[in-house]
Amino acid sequence: MNITIDKKEYELNFGIGFLDDLDKIAGVDVQGISMGMALTRTLPALKGWDMLALIKVVYSATHATSPRPSYDDVANSIGELTDKQIEKLFTDVLAELKKSPVVRFSVNKLTRN
Repeated sequence: MNITIDKKEYELNFGIGFLDDLDKIAGVDVQGISMGMALTRTLPALKGWDMLALIKVVYSATHATSPRPSYDDVANSIGELTDKQIEKLFTDVLAELKKSPVVRFSVNKLTRN
């Protein structure tokens, strides 16, 4: 999946590096010890149309790009989208997560209706 951020095209990758990066920015820390769990916490937020969750997921999915966009660039670019574009981005990101061999099992289990 590709996305335009600050007028540049980036490929989003939802593999192991994505999970590792998401844990760093959205995981659970207990007394300085990383407990992970970012995907478990983020999926319900995505289903609830949480913009910060979307921004964190998109930013984490740019982990393999060089140069990588900044978190602020991702947030600003998503913030400039129309409501219809934002809804499509949420839908597309969830669909891509369901295709990823690394996260699809968890995504499918956690996003059942």
